[in-house]
Amino acid sequence: MPVTPTPRRGRRPAADLDTLTAIGRAATTGQGKPVTRDTVQTAIRDQGLTIGAARLAEVVRRLKNTTADNALGGSAAPAAPETARPAS
Repeated sequence: MPVTPTPRRGRRPAADLDTLTAIGRAATTGQGKPVTRDTVQTAIRDQGLTIGAARLAEVVRRLKNTTADNALGGSAAPAAPETARPAS
């Protein structure tokens, strides 16, 4: 007997994660506010969008990772591993 997938529950997201991240970035860096769940959620809702807890957590994680990378002077791309040097 073939297994049928269960239908999707809930509604489709109003915006993709990249758009939500851009809104959160503009709210935090543009206004000098810290990256917090409350700040990001308020900025997204001010745009007339809704966001669930799991997606909000993902947006905040992305923003904090980007902020940490920029503070270290790096980019968002992972650093290349160092190669071992032969002993001289």
